[in-house]
Amino acid sequence: MSKQVVRVASYGKGSLGAIGNEAERKAGVNHRNKDIDPEREHLNLDFKRTEHGFYAEWQDINKKLNAQFRDTKNATAFEGMVITAEAKFFEEKFGWVRGQETPPEMVDFWKQSYEWAIKEIGYKGTDQNVISAIVHMDETSPHMQLYYVPVTERWQEKVYAKDEEGKVLRNAKGSPVQLRDEKGKIVYRIVEDHEAPKLSRTEFWRVRGGQTSYSQMQDRYHKEVGQKYDLERGEVGSNKKHQTKHEWEMQQMKSEANEIREQIEDLQEDLNFGREEAANNQVIVSICQDEAKQAKEEKTEAERGRDSAIAERAAAEAAAAEAKKQAEEAAKKKEEAEKKAAEAKQQAAES
Repeated sequence: MSKQVVRVASYGKGSLGAIGNEAERKAGVNHRNKDIDPEREHLNLDFKRTEHGFYAEWQDINKKLNAQFRDTKNATAFEGMVITAEAKFFEEKFGWVRGQETPPEMVDFWKQSYEWAIKEIGYKGTDQNVISAIVHMDETSPHMQLYYVPVTERWQEKVYAKDEEGKVLRNAKGSPVQLRDEKGKIVYRIVEDHEAPKLSRTEFWRVRGGQTSYSQMQDRYHKEVGQKYDLERGEVGSNKKHQTKHEWEMQQMKSEANEIREQIEDLQEDLNFGREEAANNQVIVSICQDEAKQAKEEKTEAERGRDSAIAERAAAEAAAAEAKKQAEEAAKKKEEAEKKAAEAKQQAAES
């Protein structure tokens, strides 16, 4: 029995062009995926296609939804979902033959998969945040590639400590101090804004289950679609973040490499959720930096005092040497004067 495959990957804004060109098979582009067969491209099924490319569509979505987005170097700007199974499943279940028209029952399978995906990642259950959704029938194994903007109207925010007058407390560096509860844990508040939702991969998946979101997503797909077509759920309880279809095919050929990659992905997932906690500890880091800066300034001041004392000592030694020199010259002049006086006295006595 074949296993269902539902995989998700995150991308930065800089990947919009390249991924869009390949996903929508832009003409004149030499695609890096060598599995693509241009002669079968007409068999691909479009559920949603951009009018002016991925980047323009991404901008339009953010503008229409009035999405808040912190555009940093490593920020996730969009995500991609791949839904598929091994080629044998499509051949045996639907009688699919590579290069021929897609059987109607197989088209229904993709329709159900797309409808399920919209319920899972669609903004308020719609495709408003979907950039593109295409079923590629021109590669080794049929698969749906769906790209979307992870926008959520519900997220959590930091809560800052305030004084008796209601003013936010700040550390010595001027940064706001985050509020902690009696156990020392950071305090957050839940925000819900339907007028200005937030583009945030972390918050998008947090409201869908957080660290168990991927496992829950797999369960729902199997219940609503997969089991209807006798697809296996796969590893029950698996919570691994999934990759692209091409990477999956490589993993199928290299099972050992697959296990290593999944372990790395698990660690990456933990790292992503841990980054925010690290950011929340920035106050402590700032205090330590302030103390280090103060110690450095005190050390610099001491070094300046030492240098000043050395300079004063050198000046005193130079003055003493000069005085000694002048005294020696005066003694020499006195000796010469006394010698001349003695000679003059002797000449006077002889005359």
